Amino acid sequence: MPSLVTGLSLFGKIGVTASFSLIFLVAIEMYPTVTRCMGFAVAVSSASAGLMLSNTLDFLEKYHYTVPFVVYGAMMASVGLVGLFFPETIHCSLTNVQQCRHRKIPLQEGARLVGRPSNHWDDC
Repeated sequence: MPSLVTGLSLFGKIGVTASFSLIFLVAIEMYPTVTRCMGFAVAVSSASAGLMLSNTLDFLEKYHYTVPFVVYGAMMASVGLVGLFFPETIHCSLTNVQQCRHRKIPLQEGARLVGRPSNHWDDC
């Protein structure tokens, strides 16, 4: 019996590690190129906050042994509900153009590397 518990525990830890690694892949592919860095930073920060919070939620067991499970379930259900509101982008062309606030023309990604002088961005 102890080997079964150890095996299930190891299987759970492998699943948590795999899901944490998948967060990076999903975050990179979910955001457009121009906002990818900020979206990736928010996703990694949220994942790290969840990891830190999960260690402290286990202390709720002193009130009742089911409280941590209810809190974890509520958190997973809320994330699932938020995920339902993501727009579907299958068969849609996603542009990599971001409108600059002070200019009338769109600012394209990589335009600074096309040979324009470095002070070109001062008038933006």
